[in-house]
Amino acid sequence: MTETIDPRPVSFGEFAFLADNYHWDNSPDDASARFATLIAQNQFPVYPDTLSIIICRTGSFSIMSGGVRLSAGPRDAIVTLGGQPIESVAISSDCRLLYFSGKSRYFNTQIDLDDANRTLLASFLENVRNNCRKERGIAFYSSLANLTPKYFSKQIHNLSGKSPGAIIEEYTMAEAKTLLASKKYSIKEVSNIMNFSSPSSFCKYFKAAESMTPGQYMKRNA
Repeated sequence: MTETIDPRPVSFGEFAFLADNYHWDNSPDDASARFATLIAQNQFPVYPDTLSIIICRTGSFSIMSGGVRLSAGPRDAIVTLGGQPIESVAISSDCRLLYFSGKSRYFNTQIDLDDANRTLLASFLENVRNNCRKERGIAFYSSLANLTPKYFSKQIHNLSGKSPGAIIEEYTMAEAKTLLASKKYSIKEVSNIMNFSSPSSFCKYFKAAESMTPGQYMKRNA
């Protein structure tokens, strides 16, 4: 197995091996530092459009996705579906891992999506990704799909197992928490960036989703 950190991943049909840190150096610190550099090149939150499998051989790593921290130790693996926001990644200095990525349809055991439904779900996730800072109403996204809000909500829930509102909230919170954690903006500035009517409205929305205020979140991540 060789190091593959250039933009041309090793491809196996529609499944690709993206990176490993087994053979970079004999020093664990150096290996983890180089892998951390790869992660740092992305501006969180990251929205992978493919299914990802991360396998931990030694050490530990964790990712924050949808407000939930997923952790893995030796012989553990984490699987994320396409469209799920990844808010942060942490890797221990002695971690050795493999990272694969592929099209989610290969692992879709609950629902057999036809092309039209796959397109509807993919388009919705893309639209939320691009617009969650300013649009959080289901009617907006259903209108982009030329469907009624009721029918649109039913279809998205059937396809994803989540309501459109839950998905919109997940993406909105990923954006908001990333802005707050950056320490570049005040709560009022984040509220404005996210197009809330007022800081109090933003705080109410944030607390309902996260069970803490934006200020408490910033202190926890200080």
